[in-house]
Amino acid sequence: LEFRLCSSDLVYDKQDPLAKYHVALQRGPLMLAQDEKLGYSVDTPIDVKINEDGTVDLEITEGEIPFDTLIEAKLPLTDGTSIAVTDYSSAGKNWTEKMAVWMLTK
Repeated sequence: LEFRLCSSDLVYDKQDPLAKYHVALQRGPLMLAQDEKLGYSVDTPIDVKINEDGTVDLEITEGEIPFDTLIEAKLPLTDGTSIAVTDYSSAGKNWTEKMAVWMLTK
């Protein structure tokens, strides 16, 4: 399953110096999100493995995320590892951990 990368490098708020260091993943109306309940800090920059056409190949998973989701996937990083992501509507439901749709990049 491919998701299009919405890069803030293309259009970003020039008054926010960090805006160009964020990306979001979208397919149709679905946005993916990071969630700290998945075992990592959303404040740590990641380096997403992006295809030449601006898409990202996700590995769809089932039952690996410890809460109900519409979609869960592994997001590949350039170092060969991956992180778990979920749909935005399922992320951040307990209000104790952070979540992010605009992911901080290196």
